[in-house]
Amino acid sequence: MKTLVLILNYNTPELTNRLFEQMSTIDKNDCDIYVLDNGSSPNGKSKYQSVDIPENRYFGGGLNVAFDIMLENESTYDSLLFMNSDLIVNGYNFVTSLREVMFSNNYKLLSPAIMQPYKEQCHWPTMHNWGSNSVRDVPWIDFQCPMIHIDLIRKIRQYDQELQFGFGNDVYSGIVCLDNRWKVGVVDWVTAIHLKNQTIISNADDDIIKNYNQHAMNGMISFFEKVNMTDRLNEFRNRAYSYRYIKPII
Repeated sequence: MKTLVLILNYNTPELTNRLFEQMSTIDKNDCDIYVLDNGSSPNGKSKYQSVDIPENRYFGGGLNVAFDIMLENESTYDSLLFMNSDLIVNGYNFVTSLREVMFSNNYKLLSPAIMQPYKEQCHWPTMHNWGSNSVRDVPWIDFQCPMIHIDLIRKIRQYDQELQFGFGNDVYSGIVCLDNRWKVGVVDWVTAIHLKNQTIISNADDDIIKNYNQHAMNGMISFFEKVNMTDRLNEFRNRAYSYRYIKPII
């Protein structure tokens, strides 16, 4: 069995091509690597092998397409690594190391520690590298580079349309894991750098970003209200805000 690695591209061919080339140098005995193109313009497509989505379905919609691919190929893939295009990964054994942690320690949702050159890119302390040289159990992971076990994919199958913009998929997945007594973890000795987001205009005051974030927030709130999980959403987000790693005494 292998991990299916999908790099999500939306009009960021330089970033996507660079990440694909880096991923292509790793040990590929454990994985197959493709670009998932999210409705890019002709000039915005990657030059590498891709699975094309006819229109931009945003992050949550891209995840749903990835889940469909996984469920259609369960005899080949036992996990999905879903990657933003603006990542740099560390190590020849990046995928192999995550797989070993997932399948040796029974994790259903896993992430490398995220190194942040721009603090606004990841303000969740759970995702930072705490130098633990271990796997930290966390309530949920921010979906920048999630490895998702096929069992969790079978359970969720598809995210609600209201989560298409990418806010809330991560917390909801953490809640599903908790309810099924499944472990969620961050691996401090496997790392990735998440560059400043270049997939949309970088000016934080721009109306495009404001509108996108507002749609994403409204969709997340509507979804959790609909499934009567608003209190759990707030609980999980507060746990991530207040997270502090306590090094075990040996």
